[in-house]
Amino acid sequence: FATNYNNSAAPTSLDHSDLQAAVFIAPSAGRISNVKIQGSDASGVGYDDAFKFHFYKGAMVNDGTTASLTLMDSTTSITPPNSGRSWSHTEDWSSGMDFAENDMLFIFFRKDSAGSAQTVGFVMNVNGYLTT
Repeated sequence: FATNYNNSAAPTSLDHSDLQAAVFIAPSAGRISNVKIQGSDASGVGYDDAFKFHFYKGAMVNDGTTASLTLMDSTTSITPPNSGRSWSHTEDWSSGMDFAENDMLFIFFRKDSAGSAQTVGFVMNVNGYLTT
């Protein structure tokens, strides 16, 4: 659901073979207004390393080798409280999360720093609305 992009500080494009990582193709213009994340069982030496989820958009591409991406916004830093315990995060947006019809929406996971090995499980609910 969310793609790890530790090899890039800010993915401004995505190879055509990775376009299936989109979590949604917008049927019309709209806005993401809220995200709710339930995590479980953070583990590893770096179980408490902070991370964020980054929301990107990019127009659908036909007969191309790459797709251009634009950062919409990111969650605030999330730090699991304890190894082997649950964690949760809710965040609201009132602006900055707009998308157009036919935009592909991507969610990337990235640790705030290189840190130690970390395993994180989660389920995410992205909420929003269509404006047209």
